[in-house]
Amino acid sequence: DNRFDPKEMDAVLGRVFPDSALKGGDGDIKRLREGMDRASARSAAYAELSGRSRDGRRKRLFGELSGEEKANMRRLQAAHFILTGDSYAPNAPRLSARSAPELLRQLYIAETGDATAYGRAAIAAGDGTLSLLYSGLSDSGMRHAEQISRLIESMMK
Repeated sequence: DNRFDPKEMDAVLGRVFPDSALKGGDGDIKRLREGMDRASARSAAYAELSGRSRDGRRKRLFGELSGEEKANMRRLQAAHFILTGDSYAPNAPRLSARSAPELLRQLYIAETGDATAYGRAAIAAGDGTLSLLYSGLSDSGMRHAEQISRLIESMMK
């Protein structure tokens, strides 16, 4: 019989590589899923801003931010799959705003909020791999917030 039994494989891998698997709890699974949803929504919002922008430099920046959010989402998806054995497709609620400045404001708030939450999660994580993931996501959120802040500053008269 050549059927794959995930539980049996986990047991074997646990014996062979005892410290290599992610060890997260239900809170981590929820955090990973919510993080994927938010990263997907931000990626779409940055792509929308890129499409709206007439300035080549801003268009590129928004495209880069959209790509970074997609990469963050894939990192979260991989950690979720490793932790649970299940794939998760994000449910991305769209950020909506009438104007680019209002959308940037919403993105700034979202990025700083996630950066803070991931920073706390990195400290509280019982797993070193998850801690590193959360720390990296926190850093990414702060970088994005700084870039958005500079854009907003440049729009002020």
